[in-house]
Amino acid sequence: MNPIDQLIEISQFYGKESQYVIAGGGNTSYKNDEKLWVKASGFPLATITESGFAVLDRNKLSVIAEKQYSENPSVREAEVKNDLAAACITKELRPSVETSLHNALSASYVVHLHPTGINGLLCSNNAESETIRMFGEDVLFIPYIDPGYTLFKEVLTQVNRYTEKNGAEPKIIFLQNHGVFVGAETIDEIKDIYASILETIRASLILISPSGEIALEPSIVDILPALRMMLSKEELKTLRMRNSELIDHFLKTPAVVEKISTPFTPDIIVYCKSKYLYLDGTDKDSLLDEAAVKIPQFIQDNGYTPKILLVKNVGVIAVGDSAANSEIILDVFEDMMKIAWLAQSFGGEHPMTAEQVAFIDNWEVENYRRSVSSAKSTDRRIANR
Repeated sequence: MNPIDQLIEISQFYGKESQYVIAGGGNTSYKNDEKLWVKASGFPLATITESGFAVLDRNKLSVIAEKQYSENPSVREAEVKNDLAAACITKELRPSVETSLHNALSASYVVHLHPTGINGLLCSNNAESETIRMFGEDVLFIPYIDPGYTLFKEVLTQVNRYTEKNGAEPKIIFLQNHGVFVGAETIDEIKDIYASILETIRASLILISPSGEIALEPSIVDILPALRMMLSKEELKTLRMRNSELIDHFLKTPAVVEKISTPFTPDIIVYCKSKYLYLDGTDKDSLLDEAAVKIPQFIQDNGYTPKILLVKNVGVIAVGDSAANSEIILDVFEDMMKIAWLAQSFGGEHPMTAEQVAFIDNWEVENYRRSVSSAKSTDRRIANR
Protein backbone atom coordinates (compact mmCIF):
# COMPACT_ATOMS: atom_id res chain seq x y z
CA MET A 1 0.00 0.00 0.00
CA ASN A 2 1.43 3.38 -0.95
CA PRO A 3 1.88 6.09 1.73
CA ILE A 4 -1.13 8.17 0.68
CA ASP A 5 -3.42 5.15 0.78
CA GLN A 6 -2.09 4.44 4.27
CA LEU A 7 -2.77 8.06 5.24
CA ILE A 8 -6.35 7.68 4.02
CA GLU A 9 -6.70 4.41 5.92
CA ILE A 10 -5.50 5.79 9.25
CA SER A 11 -7.59 8.94 8.79
CA GLN A 12 -10.81 7.03 8.17
CA PHE A 13 -9.95 4.50 10.89
CA TYR A 14 -10.10 7.20 13.56
CA GLY A 15 -12.57 9.49 11.82
CA LYS A 16 -15.30 6.84 11.90
CA GLU A 17 -15.00 6.34 15.67
CA SER A 18 -16.75 9.01 17.75
CA GLN A 19 -14.52 8.30 20.75
CA TYR A 20 -11.64 9.75 18.70
CA VAL A 21 -13.21 12.34 16.41
CA ILE A 22 -16.44 14.34 16.49
CA ALA A 23 -17.63 16.16 13.34
CA GLY A 24 -14.69 17.76 11.47
CA GLY A 25 -12.20 17.69 14.34
CA GLY A 26 -8.65 16.40 14.14
CA ASN A 27 -6.15 16.28 11.28
CA THR A 28 -3.64 13.85 9.81
CA SER A 29 -0.57 14.08 7.60
CA TYR A 30 2.13 12.25 5.72
CA LYS A 31 5.42 13.77 4.58
CA ASN A 32 8.44 12.90 2.52
CA ASP A 33 11.49 15.10 1.93
CA GLU A 34 9.77 17.37 -0.59
CA LYS A 35 6.03 17.38 0.14
CA LEU A 36 3.51 17.28 2.96
CA TRP A 37 -0.01 15.89 2.58
CA VAL A 38 -2.30 17.25 5.32
CA LYS A 39 -6.06 17.21 5.85
CA ALA A 40 -7.62 20.27 4.27
CA SER A 41 -9.68 22.52 6.51
CA GLY A 42 -13.33 21.48 6.81
CA PHE A 43 -12.95 17.91 5.52
CA PRO A 44 -14.14 15.20 7.95
CA LEU A 45 -11.66 12.39 8.55
CA ALA A 46 -14.41 9.75 8.45
CA THR A 47 -14.99 10.08 4.71
CA ILE A 48 -11.79 11.71 3.51
CA THR A 49 -10.19 10.62 0.24
CA GLU A 50 -7.03 11.79 -1.48
CA SER A 51 -8.88 14.86 -2.77
CA GLY A 52 -9.39 16.01 0.84
CA PHE A 53 -5.67 16.43 1.52
CA ALA A 54 -3.87 19.65 0.77
CA VAL A 55 -0.37 19.13 -0.66
CA LEU A 56 2.35 21.59 0.30
CA ASP A 57 5.92 22.31 -0.75
CA ARG A 58 8.00 21.70 2.40
CA ASN A 59 10.76 24.10 1.35
CA LYS A 60 8.26 26.96 1.11
CA LEU A 61 6.48 25.78 4.25
CA SER A 62 9.67 25.86 6.31
CA VAL A 63 9.86 29.64 5.86
CA ILE A 64 7.09 30.03 8.46
CA ALA A 65 9.30 28.66 11.25
CA GLU A 66 11.95 31.35 10.71
CA LYS A 67 9.96 34.37 9.57
CA GLN A 68 9.15 37.31 11.84
CA TYR A 69 5.44 38.15 11.85
CA SER A 70 3.38 41.01 13.20
CA GLU A 71 2.78 41.20 16.95
CA ASN A 72 -0.86 42.02 16.25
CA PRO A 73 -2.68 38.63 16.48
CA SER A 74 -5.15 39.33 13.67
CA VAL A 75 -2.49 40.65 11.31
CA ARG A 76 -0.09 37.83 12.24
CA GLU A 77 -2.61 35.05 11.55
CA ALA A 78 -3.48 36.63 8.20
CA GLU A 79 0.22 36.76 7.27
CA VAL A 80 0.71 33.13 8.25
CA LYS A 81 -2.39 32.13 6.28
CA ASN A 82 -0.95 33.84 3.20
CA ASP A 83 2.37 32.00 3.59
CA LEU A 84 0.53 28.70 3.96
CA ALA A 85 -1.36 29.48 0.77
CA ALA A 86 1.90 30.28 -1.01
CA ALA A 87 3.34 26.89 0.00
CA CYS A 88 0.19 25.03 -1.02
CA ILE A 89 0.38 23.17 -4.32
CA THR A 90 -3.34 22.30 -4.30
CA LYS A 91 -4.55 25.90 -4.52
CA GLU A 92 -8.23 24.97 -4.29
CA LEU A 93 -7.74 23.54 -0.79
CA ARG A 94 -7.04 25.35 2.44
CA PRO A 95 -4.56 23.39 4.59
CA SER A 96 -5.25 22.79 8.26
CA VAL A 97 -4.19 25.65 10.51
CA GLU A 98 -1.92 23.16 12.26
CA THR A 99 -0.01 22.35 9.07
CA SER A 100 3.23 23.96 10.26
CA LEU A 101 3.18 21.81 13.38
CA HIS A 102 2.78 18.68 11.25
CA ASN A 103 5.69 19.81 9.11
CA ALA A 104 7.94 20.54 12.09
CA LEU A 105 7.73 16.98 13.45
CA SER A 106 10.12 14.53 11.81
CA ALA A 107 7.76 11.51 11.85
CA SER A 108 6.44 10.45 8.46
CA TYR A 109 2.88 10.07 9.78
CA VAL A 110 1.30 12.46 12.28
CA VAL A 111 -2.21 11.98 13.63
CA HIS A 112 -3.76 14.77 15.70
CA LEU A 113 -7.05 13.88 17.40
CA HIS A 114 -9.33 15.11 20.18
CA PRO A 115 -10.32 11.78 21.80
CA THR A 116 -12.95 11.97 24.52
CA GLY A 117 -10.93 9.76 26.88
CA ILE A 118 -7.76 11.80 26.45
CA ASN A 119 -9.52 15.17 26.74
CA GLY A 120 -11.08 13.99 30.00
CA LEU A 121 -7.51 14.22 31.28
CA LEU A 122 -6.38 17.27 29.30
CA CYS A 123 -9.45 19.34 30.28
CA SER A 124 -9.02 18.65 34.00
CA ASN A 125 -7.59 20.76 36.82
CA ASN A 126 -4.73 18.31 37.38
CA ALA A 127 -3.96 17.71 33.70
CA GLU A 128 -0.23 18.37 33.88
CA SER A 129 0.55 16.59 37.14
CA GLU A 130 -1.61 13.58 36.23
CA THR A 131 -0.01 13.37 32.78
CA ILE A 132 3.45 13.32 34.33
CA ARG A 133 2.34 10.73 36.88
CA MET A 134 0.94 8.39 34.24
CA PHE A 135 3.38 8.88 31.36
CA GLY A 136 6.54 10.41 32.82
CA GLU A 137 9.03 11.71 30.27
CA ASP A 138 7.65 9.54 27.48
CA VAL A 139 5.38 12.42 26.48
CA LEU A 140 5.52 16.19 26.07
CA PHE A 141 2.81 18.23 27.83
CA ILE A 142 2.04 21.75 26.56
CA PRO A 143 -0.15 24.08 28.66
CA TYR A 144 -2.99 25.71 26.70
CA ILE A 145 -1.94 28.12 23.96
CA ASP A 146 -4.22 29.74 21.38
CA PRO A 147 -4.23 27.67 18.16
CA GLY A 148 -2.34 28.89 15.12
CA TYR A 149 1.13 30.35 14.79
CA THR A 150 1.63 30.95 18.53
CA LEU A 151 0.90 27.31 19.33
CA PHE A 152 3.17 26.14 16.53
CA LYS A 153 6.13 28.22 17.75
CA GLU A 154 5.74 27.09 21.35
CA VAL A 155 5.42 23.43 20.42
CA LEU A 156 8.45 23.74 18.14
CA THR A 157 10.47 25.25 20.99
CA GLN A 158 9.38 22.57 23.44
CA VAL A 159 10.00 19.74 20.95
CA ASN A 160 13.54 21.00 20.33
CA ARG A 161 14.23 21.11 24.08
CA TYR A 162 12.80 17.63 24.56
CA THR A 163 14.87 16.27 21.67
CA GLU A 164 18.06 17.82 22.99
CA LYS A 165 17.42 16.33 26.43
CA ASN A 166 16.23 12.87 25.37
CA GLY A 167 18.03 12.30 22.08
CA ALA A 168 14.81 11.85 20.09
CA GLU A 169 11.58 13.69 19.40
CA PRO A 170 8.53 12.89 21.52
CA LYS A 171 6.11 10.50 19.84
CA ILE A 172 3.26 11.92 21.94
CA ILE A 173 2.46 15.62 22.49
CA PHE A 174 -0.42 16.44 24.83
CA LEU A 175 -2.03 19.87 24.39
CA GLN A 176 -4.05 21.10 27.36
CA ASN A 177 -7.74 21.77 26.59
CA HIS A 178 -7.13 20.70 23.01
CA GLY A 179 -6.00 17.16 22.14
CA VAL A 180 -2.97 15.05 21.27
CA PHE A 181 -0.40 14.71 18.47
CA VAL A 182 1.09 11.28 17.79
CA GLY A 183 3.91 10.80 15.31
CA ALA A 184 5.45 7.57 13.97
CA GLU A 185 6.94 5.98 10.88
CA THR A 186 4.06 3.55 10.34
CA ILE A 187 0.31 3.71 10.81
CA ASP A 188 0.41 0.49 12.84
CA GLU A 189 2.66 2.18 15.38
CA ILE A 190 0.25 5.14 15.49
CA LYS A 191 -2.59 2.76 16.36
CA ASP A 192 -0.52 1.03 19.05
CA ILE A 193 0.41 4.35 20.67
CA TYR A 194 -3.17 5.62 20.78
CA ALA A 195 -4.42 2.33 22.23
CA SER A 196 -1.73 2.46 24.91
CA ILE A 197 -2.56 6.07 25.87
CA LEU A 198 -6.25 5.31 26.32
CA GLU A 199 -5.57 2.12 28.25
CA THR A 200 -3.31 4.02 30.66
CA ILE A 201 -5.90 6.76 31.23
CA ARG A 202 -8.78 4.32 31.69
CA ALA A 203 -6.82 2.57 34.44
CA SER A 204 -6.89 5.83 36.45
CA LEU A 205 -10.60 6.61 36.09
CA ILE A 206 -12.47 6.84 39.37
CA LEU A 207 -16.04 6.99 38.00
CA ILE A 208 -17.74 5.06 35.22
CA SER A 209 -19.79 7.33 32.98
CA PRO A 210 -23.57 6.68 33.04
CA SER A 211 -24.74 5.69 29.58
CA GLY A 212 -28.39 4.63 29.78
CA GLU A 213 -31.06 6.29 27.66
CA ILE A 214 -34.07 8.11 29.15
CA ALA A 215 -37.54 7.91 27.62
CA LEU A 216 -39.19 11.33 27.36
CA GLU A 217 -42.83 12.06 28.03
CA PRO A 218 -44.70 12.96 24.79
CA SER A 219 -46.08 16.11 26.43
CA ILE A 220 -42.54 17.37 27.01
CA VAL A 221 -41.43 16.58 23.45
CA ASP A 222 -44.35 18.76 22.33
CA ILE A 223 -42.33 21.86 23.31
CA LEU A 224 -40.13 21.51 20.21
CA PRO A 225 -42.51 23.08 17.63
CA ALA A 226 -43.13 26.11 19.86
CA LEU A 227 -39.41 26.52 20.59
CA ARG A 228 -38.66 26.23 16.90
CA MET A 229 -41.03 29.13 16.18
CA MET A 230 -39.31 31.26 18.83
CA LEU A 231 -35.86 30.45 17.46
CA SER A 232 -36.70 30.86 13.75
CA LYS A 233 -37.67 34.52 13.68
CA GLU A 234 -34.51 35.55 11.79
CA GLU A 235 -33.98 32.35 9.76
CA LEU A 236 -35.49 28.87 9.72
CA LYS A 237 -33.95 26.56 12.34
CA THR A 238 -34.04 22.79 12.82
CA LEU A 239 -34.20 21.41 16.36
CA ARG A 240 -33.02 18.03 17.58
CA MET A 241 -33.29 16.74 21.16
CA ARG A 242 -31.31 14.11 23.06
CA ASN A 243 -31.30 12.76 26.61
CA SER A 244 -29.47 10.09 28.58
CA GLU A 245 -28.48 9.41 32.16
CA LEU A 246 -25.32 11.44 31.62
CA ILE A 247 -27.17 14.41 30.14
CA ASP A 248 -29.80 14.26 32.88
CA HIS A 249 -27.02 14.32 35.50
CA PHE A 250 -25.67 17.65 34.21
CA LEU A 251 -29.06 19.38 33.94
CA LYS A 252 -30.38 18.82 37.48
CA THR A 253 -29.40 22.15 39.05
CA PRO A 254 -27.78 25.45 38.00
CA ALA A 255 -24.72 24.47 40.07
CA VAL A 256 -24.19 21.29 38.04
CA VAL A 257 -24.99 23.06 34.76
CA GLU A 258 -22.17 25.45 35.64
CA LYS A 259 -19.70 22.60 35.05
CA ILE A 260 -20.62 22.61 31.34
CA SER A 261 -21.38 26.30 30.93
CA THR A 262 -17.97 27.23 29.47
CA PRO A 263 -16.25 25.45 26.56
CA PHE A 264 -13.37 23.07 27.26
CA THR A 265 -11.86 22.99 23.76
CA PRO A 266 -11.88 25.09 20.57
CA ASP A 267 -14.06 22.48 18.81
CA ILE A 268 -16.91 23.17 21.22
CA ILE A 269 -16.88 26.82 20.18
CA VAL A 270 -16.61 26.01 16.47
CA TYR A 271 -19.79 23.93 16.48
CA CYS A 272 -21.81 25.05 19.53
CA LYS A 273 -20.58 28.63 20.10
CA SER A 274 -19.54 29.63 23.62
CA LYS A 275 -22.81 30.50 25.41
CA TYR A 276 -25.70 28.12 26.17
CA LEU A 277 -29.23 28.71 27.44
CA TYR A 278 -30.53 26.85 30.51
CA LEU A 279 -34.28 26.39 31.11
CA ASP A 280 -35.61 24.79 34.29
CA GLY A 281 -39.38 25.17 34.13
CA THR A 282 -41.40 22.43 35.83
CA ASP A 283 -43.85 21.66 32.99
CA LYS A 284 -44.53 22.43 29.34
CA ASP A 285 -46.29 25.74 29.95
CA SER A 286 -43.72 27.10 32.40
CA LEU A 287 -40.86 26.02 30.11
CA LEU A 288 -42.37 27.85 27.15
CA ASP A 289 -43.09 30.95 29.23
CA GLU A 290 -39.48 30.91 30.43
CA ALA A 291 -38.17 30.39 26.89
CA ALA A 292 -40.29 33.28 25.55
CA VAL A 293 -38.41 35.60 27.92
CA LYS A 294 -34.93 34.09 27.91
CA ILE A 295 -34.45 33.43 24.18
CA PRO A 296 -34.85 37.09 23.07
CA GLN A 297 -32.68 38.17 26.00
CA PHE A 298 -29.98 35.65 25.02
CA ILE A 299 -29.96 36.91 21.42
CA GLN A 300 -29.78 40.52 22.61
CA ASP A 301 -26.90 39.77 25.01
CA ASN A 302 -24.83 37.58 22.68
CA GLY A 303 -25.69 38.67 19.17
CA TYR A 304 -26.67 35.20 17.94
CA THR A 305 -29.37 32.56 18.33
CA PRO A 306 -28.40 29.92 20.90
CA LYS A 307 -27.17 26.67 19.38
CA ILE A 308 -27.66 24.75 22.64
CA LEU A 309 -30.67 24.73 24.98
CA LEU A 310 -30.16 22.86 28.24
CA VAL A 311 -33.62 21.96 29.53
CA LYS A 312 -34.03 20.42 32.97
CA ASN A 313 -35.86 17.06 32.93
CA VAL A 314 -35.91 17.21 29.12
CA GLY A 315 -32.39 17.10 27.74
CA VAL A 316 -30.11 18.91 25.31
CA ILE A 317 -31.74 20.63 22.35
CA ALA A 318 -29.54 21.56 19.39
CA VAL A 319 -30.53 24.49 17.19
CA GLY A 320 -29.07 24.10 13.71
CA ASP A 321 -29.51 25.12 10.10
CA SER A 322 -30.41 21.56 9.04
CA ALA A 323 -31.09 18.15 10.55
CA ALA A 324 -27.48 17.08 9.85
CA ASN A 325 -26.07 20.26 11.39
CA SER A 326 -28.22 19.83 14.50
CA GLU A 327 -27.00 16.25 14.97
CA ILE A 328 -23.39 17.42 14.79
CA ILE A 329 -24.09 20.09 17.42
CA LEU A 330 -25.64 17.43 19.67
CA ASP A 331 -22.68 15.09 19.18
CA VAL A 332 -20.16 17.78 20.04
CA PHE A 333 -21.97 19.03 23.12
CA GLU A 334 -22.65 15.55 24.46
CA ASP A 335 -18.94 14.84 24.03
CA MET A 336 -18.25 17.91 26.19
CA MET A 337 -20.45 16.40 28.90
CA LYS A 338 -18.50 13.15 28.72
CA ILE A 339 -15.25 15.08 29.07
CA ALA A 340 -16.64 16.93 32.10
CA TRP A 341 -17.56 13.62 33.72
CA LEU A 342 -14.16 12.04 33.03
CA ALA A 343 -12.37 15.13 34.32
CA GLN A 344 -13.76 14.41 37.80
CA SER A 345 -11.18 11.61 38.02
CA PHE A 346 -8.38 14.16 37.59
CA GLY A 347 -9.31 17.01 39.91
CA GLY A 348 -12.44 18.30 38.20
CA GLU A 349 -13.19 20.11 34.96
CA HIS A 350 -10.91 22.90 33.69
CA PRO A 351 -12.70 25.09 31.09
CA MET A 352 -11.08 27.61 28.78
CA THR A 353 -10.64 31.15 30.06
CA ALA A 354 -12.73 34.06 28.79
CA GLU A 355 -9.73 35.35 26.82
CA GLN A 356 -9.13 31.96 25.20
CA VAL A 357 -12.80 31.65 24.28
CA ALA A 358 -12.83 35.15 22.78
CA PHE A 359 -9.82 34.34 20.57
CA ILE A 360 -11.59 31.33 19.02
CA ASP A 361 -14.91 33.18 18.76
CA ASN A 362 -13.22 35.88 16.69
CA TRP A 363 -10.71 33.79 14.77
CA GLU A 364 -11.24 33.85 11.01
CA VAL A 365 -9.70 30.40 10.51
CA GLU A 366 -12.23 28.70 12.80
CA ASN A 367 -15.10 30.61 11.23
CA TYR A 368 -13.95 29.24 7.87
CA ARG A 369 -13.74 25.68 9.22
CA ARG A 370 -17.25 26.01 10.67
CA SER A 371 -18.68 27.22 7.35
CA VAL A 372 -17.00 24.47 5.29
CA SER A 373 -18.01 21.74 7.74
CA SER A 374 -21.60 22.98 7.74
CA ALA A 375 -21.71 22.99 3.94
CA LYS A 376 -20.29 19.47 3.76
CA SER A 377 -22.79 18.14 6.29
CA THR A 378 -25.58 19.55 4.11
CA ASP A 379 -24.04 17.98 0.99
CA ARG A 380 -23.88 14.59 2.71
CA ARG A 381 -27.51 14.91 3.79
CA ILE A 382 -28.61 15.61 0.21
CA ALA A 383 -26.47 12.81 -1.20
CA ASN A 384 -27.95 10.31 1.24
CA ARG A 385 -31.55 10.98 0.34
